[in-house]
Amino acid sequence: MTRAAFKAAVVILAILASSAALAASGIYVQDDFAGNERFFFQGTLGDSTYTYHPKQGFYEINAMKSKSGALATITDAFSRYEVSAEAQFYDAAPQATTYAGIVFHYAEDERQRASFYLFAVFRDGYYGVWRVDREAKRSYVFPLKKTELVSPADFNRIRVRADGSRFYLYLNGIFVGEFQDHTLNAGGVGLYASGGSIARFRRFQWRVAADEATGQIPANGPFGWLPSHDYEGVFQDDFRQKLWREGESGTADFTYTDTGYEIDNSRGTTMALSYRSRPIADEGIVLVVFKKAEGSERNGFGLGFAFDAASGAPSYYAFVIARDGTFKLFKTSDGVSEVLLPWQELPFEVDFERPVLLAAGYLREGSGLRIIVGVNGKPLASILDEKPLQPGGFALLAAPLVRTTVSAVTLLALTEKSQEVLRNKLDAWLKTQTATLEGENENKAG
Repeated sequence: MTRAAFKAAVVILAILASSAALAASGIYVQDDFAGNERFFFQGTLGDSTYTYHPKQGFYEINAMKSKSGALATITDAFSRYEVSAEAQFYDAAPQATTYAGIVFHYAEDERQRASFYLFAVFRDGYYGVWRVDREAKRSYVFPLKKTELVSPADFNRIRVRADGSRFYLYLNGIFVGEFQDHTLNAGGVGLYASGGSIARFRRFQWRVAADEATGQIPANGPFGWLPSHDYEGVFQDDFRQKLWREGESGTADFTYTDTGYEIDNSRGTTMALSYRSRPIADEGIVLVVFKKAEGSERNGFGLGFAFDAASGAPSYYAFVIARDGTFKLFKTSDGVSEVLLPWQELPFEVDFERPVLLAAGYLREGSGLRIIVGVNGKPLASILDEKPLQPGGFALLAAPLVRTTVSAVTLLALTEKSQEVLRNKLDAWLKTQTATLEGENENKAG
């Protein structure tokens, strides 16, 4: 069995709920295989080849030379979700048993041996589910059944809804069975082609309920513009190691807890700040998951970047958000603050009872610095600072009367490819924002 796995540059933790349809679900990954994004592996691995065909809008797994089959996976792990794709049995060797399917609850052990479930649909009209344990043992968890729903020559829509250890199966829009198995409790998803065959896939979609995906870096990136694997992971901390300051500083307390890193500034009168001066990314994205925030709803918490305290008085950019549904961006240079984006309302609702993912990206633009900020994988605002600070470290912030717990910090650097794509996506987004603003102004004038 050949496997091609996309491993996100960052993995930050999660969990969700299920009914006949996923409650409050959101699209985590959607791939019509027609754009520039590459969520699945492309190239040759072992005896199988994986190819995007953007003009025709499909993804092909060529396992003609494989004896055991080939799969392409996205390894971000969830326990409750819905995954679907359309699969076609494009070609097969004369004596091959031909099937294609969806992989779900994919996980690897410490020796990178894969375990997963496979919902397999056969060209001759059978379907079933088996569990692969560490790439060795195969056990049926849903027995093979015959159906008239399978089209041997056309695309067939395969869908799985996972609710922890219970799974629901759909074929061409029809519910065809369910099963329960406690062996694998969470994992990623993928596409599968049987040995001796070529399978084509289109219209892939992975929906994850909002309360499980919140706090995660989506597979399509911090702002929804570029897959996570196109960035370079520079730093990641889930606070299992003690890399940040501890103890009291003024009226603020900095503490490692069982759930993360707590900044308690509930008695404070000035901003509480904990920082790291290294590593540094000249152009990159800082991401912070705030697991919990308490205290004043009008006072903010957030992240800092381009942080430098070498001269005594710190210099940094700060992106902060408040539980009253507002956000702000400011710059502090040698201890003197300047507002870049004043307090303003979030353009979409954020549930502060759940973890919140803040992102701040920065890249050079002429002699200035282009800054983009976002929440939970969506862009909020962008501004060009004509008098930019020098590259520096990153920080965690809590305003007076606020106590917050951070569960993960990540620093991503821009590669040459991601730089170009990010600029193009940003330019397109800025044009839509300008058009929207002009339309609103025209409506007001009218």
